[in-house]
Parts: sequence; C-alpha cells; structure tokens
Amino acid sequence: MTAIHRTKPRCADPRGLLSEETSYQSTEKGERFVVLIDKQGVIPGIKLDLGVVSFAESLGEATTQGFGGLAQIATAFEKGE
Repeated sequence: MTAIHRTKPRCADPRGLLSEETSYQSTEKGERFVVLIDKQGVIPGIKLDLGVVSFAESLGEATTQGFGGLAQIATAFEKGE
C-alpha cells in the first residue's frame, strides 16, 4: 500500500462513493451532487454492485450480485447522464 501512495499522486485525494440513484440527484438549486462534490475537491465515484448474497446451499460462501449492465452504468456515470 505504501508503494501505491508513492507512485500514484492522486491516491491520497478525498473520494466519495455514491449509490447509482444518488449520482443522478440534484441539490435544491438543480446542481447534481456529483458536480457539487467534484467542485469541492472530492473525486466522485459510484457503487456498482447490488451487495453480497449467500450461495444457495453453501456454508459461508457468498458472491456479489448486480454486475449485469456494469459497462452501461459506468459509461453513463462517466458521461454525466
């Protein structure tokens, strides 16, 4: 981890992780939250998965769900749509 901080200049920057729904919401003045936090120096990001679920009939095994359509969601977020 230390090597990453030394070689990646933006690693120490503040980051904000938003749900997909929140990434499309705006303030009362109509400014999108993504734009607002970006202006304040926070790198906006989006949570892309739907959470962890247990595998059926397994003991303690789990998987992340919700990665169907991942490319489309990420592209729309990047474009600001």
